[in-house]
Amino acid sequence: MTGLTFPALFIVVTGYVGCDQVLAVLCLSLGVGLGGLGMAGYNVNHLDLAPPFAGMRACVCVCWGLCVLGVVHCGGGGSGVCVFGGCVC
Repeated sequence: MTGLTFPALFIVVTGYVGCDQVLAVLCLSLGVGLGGLGMAGYNVNHLDLAPPFAGMRACVCVCWGLCVLGVVHCGGGGSGVCVFGGCVC
């Protein structure tokens, strides 16, 4: 949970910097960069748990997260269409 605290903080601060473009780019870059470090730690977990099946575990988790939960979040029953990166309601 704490791994994504600083990226969230920097991205929120980006919205409040006003017209200072340099500070906005700096905050956004730090937010996205630190978020990448957090995701790297999450993705390597599949290798730690089951090295021979890491690819299949990652595939199942991504499919479950994007397609199944995305359609349920959009209401199901044909009201949500699963696309790469989430669902369109």
